[in-house]
Amino acid sequence: MGTRLINKYKKLHKQKPYGVSSPQYKPELEHIIEKYSISSCLDFGCGQSTLLDELNVNEKYWYDPAIIGKDFLIDKSVDLIICTDVLEHIPENEIENTLTLIGDRGKMVYFQIALFQHGGRFDDGSPLHITVKPREWWREQLKKHFHVLQDLPVFKKPRQKKEWAGWLCFTC
Repeated sequence: MGTRLINKYKKLHKQKPYGVSSPQYKPELEHIIEKYSISSCLDFGCGQSTLLDELNVNEKYWYDPAIIGKDFLIDKSVDLIICTDVLEHIPENEIENTLTLIGDRGKMVYFQIALFQHGGRFDDGSPLHITVKPREWWREQLKKHFHVLQDLPVFKKPRQKKEWAGWLCFTC
């Protein structure tokens, strides 16, 4: 993600709580953590989320280039990477490198990707979701980087018609 876009997100994070929606995935993630005996986890693109604080794992790491103190990406592999409401914020020409970066750091990745344009905008009027693609497009991108893709149920927020695509992906 380029410096200009990161700076837009830094400003957004200073203006209001942003990137706080991931705790809604806690029940599903607790099941995954128990089922696969997860002991280390990275929240990739964590925003201001408290999700990782609420999960029972021994090693916890956060990464978000727009959050001071969380803007350093660990250089080690973890059992599980959580990546929710992140990839649609990445420019399309950077998706390939971002997925490589994620795949190099985790044995398993939990993805939730918005398939819709976010109603919010930056101060300059540009959209928050800049790579809005159908589920199959995202599936094809993930298949290039992960050996096994397990479809997760389509997630919809209550009383909303906006769809999310989810996968549990394995790197080995």
